[in-house]
Amino acid sequence: MRKPMSSGDNTPWWQKPIAIMAHACDFRPQTEHSLPATERLIRWKRKAGFDVEHLLVNFSMFEGRGGEDSRAYCFRNFHGYREDWLGRYLPLAHKHGLRIIVYFNCHWFKPDTFPPDHYVIAANGRPKVIYGDGGEICCRGPFRAWSEKMAEDLGRYPIDGVFLDGPVKDNCWCTHCRAAFKDGFGGELPDNPSACPPSLQADYEAFLAGMPVEYIEAFVSGLRRHHPDAVV
Repeated sequence: MRKPMSSGDNTPWWQKPIAIMAHACDFRPQTEHSLPATERLIRWKRKAGFDVEHLLVNFSMFEGRGGEDSRAYCFRNFHGYREDWLGRYLPLAHKHGLRIIVYFNCHWFKPDTFPPDHYVIAANGRPKVIYGDGGEICCRGPFRAWSEKMAEDLGRYPIDGVFLDGPVKDNCWCTHCRAAFKDGFGGELPDNPSACPPSLQADYEAFLAGMPVEYIEAFVSGLRRHHPDAVV
């Protein structure tokens, strides 16, 4: 078994060489409930040389069509969850020196998971479909505030950090993006990128760039409300 990572210097752990095990699951929408079996698995991960695990806490993307189900999380949160598996797994992982980076999807959800105004709207007025099915989330609209609350709930756990899958910088014509562009730049959101007049091009690019940046800032703010050392 590998020894826990040394804390003999002041270098943050995430700036040191680490081996990360990503998506350690067998693509079933279930978790291991036997604590001895879970501990054996963690010992195997450490013996295999991994220092950090990129941990899934929602398996619903493997069920049915589309992306995730927003009530299928495996940790306590304000919105809804199946079970508090993270609360059982974390102490065992940390006992054996395995750090946990929680995977958090913020771009692909089942079409009926959220109200329509949470999704990216294409120029033709229809919700944008990605990966063949499922809706792409607009990280500028109400989903941003929802995510900040979810991040705050994640921050109540002694996790080591969160990996954000997304947020996506994309053209979106939902009511929230249209209103944000008008409030920020005083004009109407162009009907499509090619129709953007030269006088608005720089503003339009800044608007698109701000979409994921502002989402990450909100998520980090929520996460570090209770856990200031968590990495993102």
